[in-house]
Amino acid sequence: MEDAAHNQMVSLIWNIADDVLREVFLRGRDRAIEVKRRQIVIDEVVTGKIPCA
Repeated sequence: MEDAAHNQMVSLIWNIADDVLREVFLRGRDRAIEVKRRQIVIDEVVTGKIPCA
């Protein structure tokens, strides 16, 4: 029974770590995509490729 409890605790810790790290990774990736998208829009406005109305 001790091994089962240990394995359950290890599984719980890894699941929590996996959820937290996945959230951090996705948030960072989404932020990088948003920054890149904004830079493209700014470049297009500056170069006149998007009409400002």
